[in-house]
Amino acid sequence: MVDRGDDFLAVEVKSGATLHSSFFESLKLFSALAREAVPPLRDGVQALLVYGGDRRQQRSAGEVLPWKEIQSFPWLPGHPH
Repeated sequence: MVDRGDDFLAVEVKSGATLHSSFFESLKLFSALAREAVPPLRDGVQALLVYGGDRRQQRSAGEVLPWKEIQSFPWLPGHPH
């Protein structure tokens, strides 16, 4: 979990190189629980899945980031890395 000021970033790390929809289960559950528990988070939980593959993608459940690109991800708004 990364507090980015205006929102929160939920991060899940998987070692698999092949992306599976099951990789997002924990992120989806966490986001749903956080939105219920903390009403201001209703629109403020972003999901990031870091995995062992090599393709950066945007999925409906969140962003997918190859572990080799972790250093270039903008973890905080206004900070390129």
